[in-house]
Amino acid sequence: MLPLEGVRILEFCSLIAGPLGPRILADHGAQVIKVESERRPDGFRAGGGFGGMTPEQLANRLCNFNAFNRSKLSASLDMTHPQAREIAYRLVRTSDVVIDNFSYGVMQKWGMGYDALRAIRPDIIVVSLKGLGSTGPQQGYVCLGPTIMAFSGLTHLWNFPDPPEPVGSQTAHPDYVVGGHVVVAILAALRHRQRTGRGQYIDVAMVETTAALLGPFYLDALVNGRDPQPRGNWSPRAAPHNCYRCADLPGGDESWCVVSVWNDSQWNAFRQAVGDPAWAAAPQFATMLRRIRHTAELDGHMEAWTRQHPAPEIVDILQAAGVPAGIVQSGKDLTNDPHLQARGFVAGVPHPEMTRAVFYPGLTISLTKTPGHLRRAPQWAEHNDYAYRELLGLTAEEVASLQQEGVLT
Repeated sequence: MLPLEGVRILEFCSLIAGPLGPRILADHGAQVIKVESERRPDGFRAGGGFGGMTPEQLANRLCNFNAFNRSKLSASLDMTHPQAREIAYRLVRTSDVVIDNFSYGVMQKWGMGYDALRAIRPDIIVVSLKGLGSTGPQQGYVCLGPTIMAFSGLTHLWNFPDPPEPVGSQTAHPDYVVGGHVVVAILAALRHRQRTGRGQYIDVAMVETTAALLGPFYLDALVNGRDPQPRGNWSPRAAPHNCYRCADLPGGDESWCVVSVWNDSQWNAFRQAVGDPAWAAAPQFATMLRRIRHTAELDGHMEAWTRQHPAPEIVDILQAAGVPAGIVQSGKDLTNDPHLQARGFVAGVPHPEMTRAVFYPGLTISLTKTPGHLRRAPQWAEHNDYAYRELLGLTAEEVASLQQEGVLT
């Protein structure tokens, strides 16, 4: 038995920040019903495309949707239809948690705000994800992950010291941070309800969860008056600590590795692993503090050595000596990495519309006694019969009529 069996989550979410937390809970037994509509599909259902596929095929096959919505159920419901609200209310009565990441006011417009839902089920747990929260003068701002990166200062810091323009990240990093916070918040709320019988409203502001990553930088500015600046790959606590160009691979592709030495023991192990070259015995590298102060010179020696060997060879040498090191890998490399495969980091799950298994990231949380279980992502409206006939008790004729009237589309 999975630890969250018996918990039902009604999800009104799209893209990453909203779907990720429920997905993690679904992997551990929570039943997550994703409410979707043709009028307002998940952004990953509608985004991108491949030649020769119909929109219906794309809706079920796009990799991002499958990755962030595995282990869930899908039920179609057009919340803009006048009849949809009562059906949604009936689903709420059967659920423990309702979660959305729409912009401010959407759920309220549909009659799905916390006060309305609490009137239907007093112990309901409602989670609302907004870029800048649901209260205050900026509640109506519509934000995505890259917006939050810039708003919080993360874009500025995610950079090298010298370029005039920020590099930032090519992914919506705050979305992933929010997903983890949502898991903890929902579990805490379920525990609170178990002990007190009371539900609660959880207002998750993406900017606050992102700011939690940057506490030392904010404190440095507030307490010491220093303006935080980007560091690139430099660390104030480790040296060498960088990403180094290595010898090209046999096919001509570039290869890069990262090396991170955190104490003198690891430094001595590194020296022995690379043959204790004369430069490594220089007095400016004798202690961690000295290595940090002479990082630029140290990195020059490091890359002179790494350029002589391909990244896989370097990583094998250093890891065998107990020195933290890794290869800079593509998505394909990660999928085929033997260490990650052995750790269950990547898992293949069959899909009815695919000729081979769909590969997902492995379980986010590993539990010894009650390990989670990955199931494939749902096809469009695949579980309408379960949601409306089994849970709500509607007849086949009633479901067909609602579909014909455009309610369940």
